[in-house]
Amino acid sequence: MTSTALGSSDTESKVKDSSVSERDGLGFLLEGLMAYQENDYQKAMQIWMPLAINGNATAQYNVGVMYARGEGVHVDYIQAHRFLSRSAEQNYVNATEALEELEAAMVASELDGIDAQVRY
Repeated sequence: MTSTALGSSDTESKVKDSSVSERDGLGFLLEGLMAYQENDYQKAMQIWMPLAINGNATAQYNVGVMYARGEGVHVDYIQAHRFLSRSAEQNYVNATEALEELEAAMVASELDGIDAQVRY
């Protein structure tokens, strides 16, 4: 299954302008978890995405998994890889295993697409 990378540079620059403190971040993580558990995936994504873009490893993992599963978004393995990689770089416990599973499910053209992505 192939996927198309979503443009996120505009979204990222807008989100980074509104910083979230670590303490507030925990509240948002829990709010996102509640939405996720209620199968309100779009709401969970809306809550977690700003945290993920701002470097929260847990939110990066959650967003990556949601892109891989197509929960609240279209399945997008390249975006999933992007967020799971960022989470794994911060040694988030489950991110490395999820990243390995994702890479095993990806086709060669998708893996090539990852190399073409701009990384921060």
